Amino acid sequence: MTRRRRLARLARLAPLPIALVVAGGTARAEPSCYEDAVVGSGNCRFGIWGEALEAPYMSVTIGAVMRVLPRPSSSGPRATTTRATTDTESGGIGGGSAPTVEDRSWAYVERVTVAPWRAGYFGVEMELGVSDVSLSDPGARRVIAGGAALAGLRVGSTWLTLTGEIAAGGRVMEISGSPRYDGSGLVELRARADIWLGPWVTIGGMVGRNLLQENEWTAGIALGMHTWSFGGTR
Repeated sequence: MTRRRRLARLARLAPLPIALVVAGGTARAEPSCYEDAVVGSGNCRFGIWGEALEAPYMSVTIGAVMRVLPRPSSSGPRATTTRATTDTESGGIGGGSAPTVEDRSWAYVERVTVAPWRAGYFGVEMELGVSDVSLSDPGARRVIAGGAALAGLRVGSTWLTLTGEIAAGGRVMEISGSPRYDGSGLVELRARADIWLGPWVTIGGMVGRNLLQENEWTAGIALGMHTWSFGGTR
C-alpha cells in the first residue's frame, strides 16, 4: 500500500519539470528590461518606470534667450546696433533711409510642456529680463517680463530631437530714459534642436522670429528634464 502511494505521488509530480522548462523558456523570450531593468540595450526599453506610459510625457526646460528688438525711429539719436539700408531698399540711389537701430535684451526662460502624443505637445513659458537698460542709450528697450502659450511638433531619434513650434503671448518692456513701460504682443515661429545627454536630460538651442514685428528675432539655449526616458524613442 505504501509503495502504491509513492508511485501515485511520483505520477502527480512528473509534469512539474516540463512546466518549469516551459515557464523558463517563456520568461527568456521576453527581455528582462521590459520589467525591472535600469539600463537596456538594442530594442529593450529603459523600464516601464522610465517611460511612464500611464502618465503623459512632460518636460521642464530652463534657459536663456537673446532678443533683438528693432527700436522705433522716434527713439534716441544714438544706436546700440545699427544696420544701414542699401540704395535698393530705400528706393533710390544715394537717398538711403535712416539706419535701423536694434537693442539686444537678455532674459531667463522657463517652460513646461505636456505631450498628449509623442509627436506633438502643448505648453506655457515664462520670461524674466536680466539686461540692465539704465546704462543704454536713451530709447533703448529691454524685456522685463513675458509669457506665452505654445504648441509644437517634433521628430527625432535616440540622441537628437528636432522641433517646429509656435508661441503666442505678450511681454512688458522697459524704455531707457522714460518712466513709462511698453507692452506688446508676440506671435513667434521657432525651430529647436535638442541633444540627449542621458535618459532624462537634454541640452539644445532655438531660433525664432516674431511675426508681429519686422526684423525682430530671438535665439537661445536651454537645459531640459523629461519624464519619459529618451522621449519614449527607446
